[in-house]
Amino acid sequence: THQNEREKKDGSCHTEINALTPVSTYRFLIRTAILLILFQSGLFSLSWKEKGTSMIEIAIEAAVEAGRILKMNSGKPKSVQRKGGEETNLVTEIDRKAEELIIRTIKQRYKGHDFLAEESGSHQTQSEYRWIIDPLDGTTNFTHGLPIFCVSIALERKGEVVLGVVYDPNSDELFTAEKGKGAFLNKRPIRVSTTSKLIESLLVTGFPYNVRTSTANVGHFNNFLTQAQAVRRLGSAALDLCYV
Repeated sequence: THQNEREKKDGSCHTEINALTPVSTYRFLIRTAILLILFQSGLFSLSWKEKGTSMIEIAIEAAVEAGRILKMNSGKPKSVQRKGGEETNLVTEIDRKAEELIIRTIKQRYKGHDFLAEESGSHQTQSEYRWIIDPLDGTTNFTHGLPIFCVSIALERKGEVVLGVVYDPNSDELFTAEKGKGAFLNKRPIRVSTTSKLIESLLVTGFPYNVRTSTANVGHFNNFLTQAQAVRRLGSAALDLCYV
């Protein structure tokens, strides 16, 4: 301002104020209005790192909240049902409750994304992003109160997996990974085992739900049991993979 210029000349203290002119104010309002219209129409969106909370952080939030539900209800589901006519393929109301929470949490931030969920199936909007969700991996363990189960969430972009989150609420272990950025356990970098000899290896495996009629895996299990240091069958495939 002119007053500031006078204060500069006579050496007096002053405070400079960068005021918007009427023209710049109008331009700012017009640009803001255009951005709001584009956001609301879905024609413009920010990248996964530009919204203040990244996609992996949203996945972590959803996994941890779902994990709390699982831990509180372990060994005491009110309803246990069978899926696909398989006596050993179980689902509980807690599976569904956890899945609903995960989808709701993600949709609050990314309304237009697709979902492929264990219990509710496919939710398609033709987005380039698709969330793949298993709200309770290890349901049989969960129903019996055996504390080996987890929440598993992954994200695909154009058919390629770009991030994954696995949360074990019983041990409070959070496994995370992003494409090109490595894998982490509770924010500490992890990598696959360097053991190169089978006899020095601890193996982990699982069996299909129809193991009573399809016994090929049993033969493989026996073969590895005699060749490896030991073989474990934990009952949660996502945790199996994380422990590798």
